[in-house]
Amino acid sequence: MLSTRLDPRPAEAPRLTARDRLAFLFVWLPYLALVRRSWFLPDDAFISFRYARNWAAGQGLCFNPGDAAPVEGYSNFLFVAMGAVLERLGLEQVFWLPLLCACAGSLLLWLVYRCARVELGLGRRPAWLATALLGWSAPFAVWSTSGLETMPYALFFFATVERLCLRRGGAATWSAVGLGLLLALTRVEGIAWALLVFPLLFVLARRADGESVRRPLARYGVVLVLGYGLYFAWRWSTFGQLFPATVHAKVGFSLERLARGGDYVMTQVLSSPWLLALVPGAFVALRRERRGLGVTLVLLPLGLAAYAALVGGDWMSFGRFLVPALPFVALLAAWLLAGVERRFGAPAAGAAGTLLVALAVLPGFD
Repeated sequence: MLSTRLDPRPAEAPRLTARDRLAFLFVWLPYLALVRRSWFLPDDAFISFRYARNWAAGQGLCFNPGDAAPVEGYSNFLFVAMGAVLERLGLEQVFWLPLLCACAGSLLLWLVYRCARVELGLGRRPAWLATALLGWSAPFAVWSTSGLETMPYALFFFATVERLCLRRGGAATWSAVGLGLLLALTRVEGIAWALLVFPLLFVLARRADGESVRRPLARYGVVLVLGYGLYFAWRWSTFGQLFPATVHAKVGFSLERLARGGDYVMTQVLSSPWLLALVPGAFVALRRERRGLGVTLVLLPLGLAAYAALVGGDWMSFGRFLVPALPFVALLAAWLLAGVERRFGAPAAGAAGTLLVALAVLPGFD
């Protein structure tokens, strides 16, 4: 084991200082350089762009103007709406949407650093190494642009979980439900995570810490159902379908699809071997005194990997379906490095962190 006695987190949260902001700057600037190097637009992005352009032009939310029965050929409503706003403002989607995605990635990096320092109570060194591990990793840098909703979705995913399950002093219900709604509107499967998975993790995490769950859980669930219900009613009146056409076309269960999805997950792990930090990180995180926080950090990456396998993955490199899992693996790595530092000293933690960062960065230069 890495230490003889580990408290779940200090009784008082560390206060972020100018040194923390300076430390984050030395992660963020290289991240921006990697984003600039990885900037790209896949063909799939232009489906959303076309829907957004037609909507902004007053031709309706459609791919082909004039169709008697419009087809919901996208699965990222909020992203399409953002594109429509840009079109109305006379701004080019092909530049501004990827830029907004990079801004979402920057904010997510800061939230992860803050979570490691404040919510987990870790020292500056393991928090910095884990944030660098995340921000400089090839999948995170590549999917920070793309013109797809991957990075905003990862941001809302992490922020909702942080507000519900990781925050000191109990859940921040109102901000959590607002972020959960944004998550549900960003990708079609977001509502399943926000309404089914996150409440379960909330109960597990908060009860492990001896906190009351009934009232905040009721507030979160009722407001989320009402808010999403309004959107769903509008969708139904517009398209007349329970799910977007993309779901009907791409989602279904078969052994062949499951095998392809398993290959997808294994390919991402083998091309980004730093993700294997999840395994020793889980042993550190699930110790009794840390279990309230650790169960969330461990189960979500596994759940996201299972989801990616079930839907069969996709053809794009660096596993965009697994990007929302990366912040949680990075936080597990932070806990792991904190244990190494406590047991073996700062040089050993620095060496271990440098090795993990190298394993994260190098695939982007292959």
